[in-house]
Amino acid sequence: ISNYFARHQASECLLVKMRPKEYTLKGWYVVMAKGGHLAPHNHPKGWLSGVIYLKVPTREKDEGSIEFGLHGNNFPVLHLEHPKKLYRVVEGDLALFPSSLFHRTTPISSDEPRLCIAFDLTRTPGKS
Repeated sequence: ISNYFARHQASECLLVKMRPKEYTLKGWYVVMAKGGHLAPHNHPKGWLSGVIYLKVPTREKDEGSIEFGLHGNNFPVLHLEHPKKLYRVVEGDLALFPSSLFHRTTPISSDEPRLCIAFDLTRTPGKS
């Protein structure tokens, strides 16, 4: 995470410029089996979210991929189409993204599990 912010320190992006100097990192693991998927969601308490892909099943097309977009949580839709970007992850990938960005996992049809560790960087309460 320190390397990420150091690499982008000259950026005008507010995600980088206003990042918390002191933060807490909370992680969890996700084992996804056949038929598994995650609906579009975000992490409103986080600042930066990430996923490390430890096991990605052999797959057809885009299954088990992560998709980023601007719509989720069943919010009302004013326009039918919102921009989306799909990333077909492979084992060893690390994805870092703003916690406010909606993301989902496309359904898996493989009998092999998909295993990853997800995490959120959050501002330490009472700190900058």
